[in-house]
Amino acid sequence: MPNKGGPRSSVRKVLRSVAHSVMLYAAPIWQRAMDHNQSKKKVEQTQRRVALWVCSEYRTVSTEAAIVISGTVPIKLQVEKRIAKRTGVLQEEEHYTRQWHKRGHKTLVLSGHGCFGYYKRRFALSDTDSCAYCGDCDTTLHTVFACPRWRYQRKGVEENLGRALTVESMVALMVESEDNWRTVADYLGVVMRRKEEDERRVNLNLRAEIRRGLRKRR
Repeated sequence: MPNKGGPRSSVRKVLRSVAHSVMLYAAPIWQRAMDHNQSKKKVEQTQRRVALWVCSEYRTVSTEAAIVISGTVPIKLQVEKRIAKRTGVLQEEEHYTRQWHKRGHKTLVLSGHGCFGYYKRRFALSDTDSCAYCGDCDTTLHTVFACPRWRYQRKGVEENLGRALTVESMVALMVESEDNWRTVADYLGVVMRRKEEDERRVNLNLRAEIRRGLRKRR
């Protein structure tokens, strides 16, 4: 399934539901096979592909990041829920959701792809991984939690949340309430949008300088 030009997000989510229904067929019978690494790996690889299809991400995105971004509950927890239904000891929905988000506490909602120096240097798109604003290594963590360029935006987010925004707390804060989710999501959107705009502006200026240099040579 192509990332661009393929089905829209809502259709991809329907296809995900179909794939999970097939995967979970007779789960109470085969669930013990998940104790074996080889069998577990095969099932998780299948779910990874489905998660990547839903969020239209590249294969280099980690499995946990793809699952969090696409809003997919890990297959192991889905199997547990299916067995609980069969045995009549089904717990509240929050129990399974809470376990799912515990796995994502150290996994950013962001995939790590985009206008980050570390990512661009890794794929030979840039000669340096330095942050354009402060000179530190430009990673997702640096941009979201440390870069001084966004300190006022971070301060505003933390004032709205009433707590510090850290790697460990971000996902937990986002799933705590819809308002928290919007607050953090808006912050990430503003940061990434302005960062991309600054990068485009620098590239345009660089191209203009190159053109001027070529004209002088003539």
